[in-house]
Amino acid sequence: MSANGSTYQLTADCNAGLLNGADPASAAEAQLLNAACQVAFGNA
Repeated sequence: MSANGSTYQLTADCNAGLLNGADPASAAEAQLLNAACQVAFGNA
């Protein structure tokens, strides 16, 4: 995943709602998890 010219490596567990094995620590992380899962599963 890339944003603002930077590339990020992350693990999203869409079933458990975890980002890198932990609950999202902020609203921004929760949005990132949501976006990653939408891309992974093609849900708009």
